Amino acid sequence: MYKFGAFRLTRNPPALFRNEQAVECDPRVLQLLLMLIDHRDGVLSREQLIDKLWQGRVVSDASLSQLIHRARQLLEDDGKSPQYIQTVHGRGFRWLGPVEEQKPNENQTATAPAKGKSLYRTAALWAGSLLLLVLVVLLVLALAPQWPGETPSPLAEKAGENRVALLPFEYTANDMQYSWVSLGLMEMVAEMLESSPELQLVPGRKVVSWLEAHPEAAKDPETLFQNLCPELGCQRLLVTQVGGNPIPDRLEAYWLSETGRSPTIQLQGTELTQLARQLAIRLIQPYRQGPLASGSDLHMASYSASPQANQAYALALQAIQQDQRKLAAQYLRIAVGQAPDFSMALAHLAKMEERLGQLELADEHVQQVLQQEGAPWQARYLALVTLSNIQYSRGELEQSLQTTEAMLANTHWPMNTEQRAMLSMNMGTSLQRLNRLDEARQWLQRSEALAGESRQTKLQTSAWFNLGSLALTRNHFEEALQWYQKAEKAFIQQGNEQNALLARFQIATIYKSLRHYNEAIALFAQLEKDSQRLDDREGALLARIERLDAENRYKPDPDTLIRVLPGIIRQADDWQLAYPSHMARYLLAYAWWQKGKAESGLQWLNIDSELSRNDYNTQMVYALLQWQAGRLDLALKHARKARVLAADGWTDGYNQWLMAMEQAEEQALDYAQATARLSAPLSTQ
Repeated sequence: MYKFGAFRLTRNPPALFRNEQAVECDPRVLQLLLMLIDHRDGVLSREQLIDKLWQGRVVSDASLSQLIHRARQLLEDDGKSPQYIQTVHGRGFRWLGPVEEQKPNENQTATAPAKGKSLYRTAALWAGSLLLLVLVVLLVLALAPQWPGETPSPLAEKAGENRVALLPFEYTANDMQYSWVSLGLMEMVAEMLESSPELQLVPGRKVVSWLEAHPEAAKDPETLFQNLCPELGCQRLLVTQVGGNPIPDRLEAYWLSETGRSPTIQLQGTELTQLARQLAIRLIQPYRQGPLASGSDLHMASYSASPQANQAYALALQAIQQDQRKLAAQYLRIAVGQAPDFSMALAHLAKMEERLGQLELADEHVQQVLQQEGAPWQARYLALVTLSNIQYSRGELEQSLQTTEAMLANTHWPMNTEQRAMLSMNMGTSLQRLNRLDEARQWLQRSEALAGESRQTKLQTSAWFNLGSLALTRNHFEEALQWYQKAEKAFIQQGNEQNALLARFQIATIYKSLRHYNEAIALFAQLEKDSQRLDDREGALLARIERLDAENRYKPDPDTLIRVLPGIIRQADDWQLAYPSHMARYLLAYAWWQKGKAESGLQWLNIDSELSRNDYNTQMVYALLQWQAGRLDLALKHARKARVLAADGWTDGYNQWLMAMEQAEEQALDYAQATARLSAPLSTQ
């Protein structure tokens, strides 16, 4: 529990109080506040917050901006002079002000340090075994937010020299008036090149991020090619210098490749954005034949007839590159004011407004792009992506799905393979959320195949994990195991320890469901140690509970569960960890059922809690305890509710018990008479 000012924030259950009066608010706002306070010693980026709060769903910054705004309203906080939530421009958000943290009971033995995050709680479902935790985790790729200027491009789709990267333009005069040249012109040229299918570009943000991480390597362009391109997958690297002092009036550019340095392209003129367009045309011409060799089509996407609009647009692209969304929106409004039909500027503006939470304005500008005759496909693509996000932010999930599906069905747009893979992933995870599992599987498989074709390993790993989750919800354990093992191996290779642990946890639960108990017990024991090392006390408790369950399945020993689990429950309750407490209570009730002492088991279950209401395993064990206690009507009510909740996760073992109850009702049999006819004990196998 945390105290700050007049407020008190509890973790489990999440709740906010002001002067000891409960404050009604969105659960996601509570999760946001908990994240900010948990990380109050540092800054949380927008990407980190979106990853956690939306559980892998690809959403816009608009959703996060609205959430931050609602949180500030609840805390009566001022974004300009914040007391609690501070915006760190270009980086993210952090918590300000003192916080008083209530510590756990000092007399309680701890299995993990007092502070930490859980890897396992997100989007938890039950399926397949009495304590099989299924996490439908919609993993977000570790990619920067995408813009048409850096739409995803498969960096290894084809052989040849069409995989290229652009370095920031060099301008040696160091005049702040032209500070936008370096990134703004680079992004403008990149957009123009990306409007043509002949070249595949490394996103500009990836190049800039690499340069920031390797400052020494950037000093020599030729050495830079040898270091940068193998990592980012490019076969050519463009070096561009802007000359002229005090007014820049020329461009010089050349390619670096394994064969050396290409001849230099030299262009001269006082209108830099026009020079940028001329450079893009010169760069694309060697890859073209016929009428398009002139590069006339490049004019349509990222260039207008107004020099003022083009300069404002280049300034906006630089602001986007630097994650300055408000500044980008200002420049885009200038560009649109100078050239009202500038399609890409309008589409970018809509995207900026959506990310800033200005959904009505964003929707209006989306419609303007979509209504333009002859708008380039890149502008329409970005507008529809924005529209899909707007619909999702408004809770219009079906409409959002339809928008994404229409984009994928458009055969006239030369979308690259990674774009299609990402859209397919969005389709699959959204359909999975809607419990349309057959369709979800098809889309996830398609995303996996496309990601593999374009060698996008992080996207492909996400597809593997989600396919494992989907198989697990249907109790297809062998299939789920294969997907999770592939995902775990890939996470390790990517250095993503947390997601590797998450995949390993799923593997351990599958071992338990397949009755590979020795493997499950050993793996849960290791997961408990790993979670403690990561200061994740919730994960450590969950691994411990799962290990106890696996041991009891291997060698039934309800007495050990009855002796150990009450202490775990007290510990979880002291730490306000609702989910481990729920799991331990459920397993303890099961142990008392094994002992034939129904009333002792019932006292540990709170069947009306939110977790119990939606957990078909808890509902089923509650039904069995009630039947054991002689209350068949109540038992049938909860067993049938469990059947509805389970959907595709309903198992033969549970079905035997439900049929036994129904038979007992028809033939007026008591519990002992009915259960004597069963061929197997209670099982979810």
